[in-house]
Amino acid sequence: MDIRQKAKEILEDLKKNYEQGESSITYLWPKEDFAARQEMDAAIRYLKDKGIVDTYNTLGYALLKLSPIGIDLISENNEELVSAPPVQVFNIESINGPAIIGSQQTATINAGASLDDIKKLIHTLPEAEQLQAKGLYGELKKIESGAASIQKGGLSKFSDVLAKHTPLLTAVGNWIVQFLTNAI
Repeated sequence: MDIRQKAKEILEDLKKNYEQGESSITYLWPKEDFAARQEMDAAIRYLKDKGIVDTYNTLGYALLKLSPIGIDLISENNEELVSAPPVQVFNIESINGPAIIGSQQTATINAGASLDDIKKLIHTLPEAEQLQAKGLYGELKKIESGAASIQKGGLSKFSDVLAKHTPLLTAVGNWIVQFLTNAI
């Protein structure tokens, strides 16, 4: 789906809520469908970049609130703000280490928060570090199943691989927070 089309659908939802006296709406992130999650995120970022909405993202959902520009837009039934985004092409030879590619105006780094996301990240690591990271994955599986509990220093043997690979550290941290708040 086109990002602008998805943005228009979100704007229509916001308009319905606004007409009922609410200036915000909450969207749950699609858990299983990563492509739908990226599409939703791109449409929300598009609306935010246009100044139509203010967003508050957390683990699992996004709260969208109409900005003054957004209120004017839906009040006047004006669609000119939801127009074609500029296209930028970046040709990249290679990247070594963390990098954000683009206009540097917006960056979304999805580190994931499920064990499947963590497993996918592990498969992207250099082979020499995958064995240690797979051990970490095994520990997290035990914690999730109840065969082990989270204890102080319980993941310390994986500190080297976590320190080297920030996306993995972020994903594990997200997973632990979700686990401890009963979100998973």
